[in-house]
Amino acid sequence: MAAPSGLICVFMRRIFAHMRVQHRSQQHPTQSAKSWFGDNRRSANGILPFPDDTFDAAWMQNVGMNIADKRKLYGEVCRVLKPGGRFAFQEMSAGTEPTIYFPLPWASDPADNFLVSADEMHQLLSECGFIADTFEDATDMILNSPPPVSATPASVVPVAATQPPLGLSVFVDNLAEKAGNARRSLQEGRVRFVRGVFRVK
Repeated sequence: MAAPSGLICVFMRRIFAHMRVQHRSQQHPTQSAKSWFGDNRRSANGILPFPDDTFDAAWMQNVGMNIADKRKLYGEVCRVLKPGGRFAFQEMSAGTEPTIYFPLPWASDPADNFLVSADEMHQLLSECGFIADTFEDATDMILNSPPPVSATPASVVPVAATQPPLGLSVFVDNLAEKAGNARRSLQEGRVRFVRGVFRVK
């Protein structure tokens, strides 16, 4: 199951949800974060529906590879963060060889694959107003870790023979095939797994 670039708002909602938790929790400290989780908003044309300098932190997990216009993505995250605010993320990035094994968990075919190299990602973040506190390639750690019981984009891949009834397979079709292609791509250096914490200048 892959996302066309026109659905940027759907993936941006993951950012909204976590930012809204923080924002609402500050305004209403007696209410649980869970109660606010459903109160997130959609973007219009990739523009986050929040004023400048609104949040202290934003978190994005396995989202950017589904968004073609990364400059707009990072620019909007930077805009809504306060000066010194943190942006934490983990993503797949392009490797040293072309990505040729499809489908993948984030792209059913090459037209849905919006990976950039780690260097390009770092450059775009810098140009959008961020400074790196931490930025690392965690591919070897992922490949050397024991296979998880259930594969997720965060753990990236090895999939057990049976999936739990409410696992990732509920909304990712052909999960075993996609996970296997992702692991093979990691092993051959066609994709990399990166994570970082960047700070607004």
